[in-house]
Amino acid sequence: MQAPASRDSLLPEWSDLEAKKQAFQDIIGNILINPKLGELYVENDKAARDAFKLKINVPDNVKIIFLPSGDAATPGGGSAIIELPTSGTGTMSPDEKLELFLCTYNPW
Repeated sequence: MQAPASRDSLLPEWSDLEAKKQAFQDIIGNILINPKLGELYVENDKAARDAFKLKINVPDNVKIIFLPSGDAATPGGGSAIIELPTSGTGTMSPDEKLELFLCTYNPW
């Protein structure tokens, strides 16, 4: 007899952009109903991650971070998201370094 599928195996994969958009829409909808959830997700990255994990398989190496309302209006553009360079990269051109600065990246 085959073991039942785990709940995680029934969820869409993180690479499924439409599923990721739907998970985001659902979570933002819940925040609109209960703004305290948004405050929790800003303060607690694990809670934010867990909210997504109810909707979609989130790889272990993926970070989910919520920023407070109005962050983008902060002088200078708000918070910055920066990817670390690959270990052992050595030197990088200025353009290659700028590719690690992801704060203005829009995946949609």
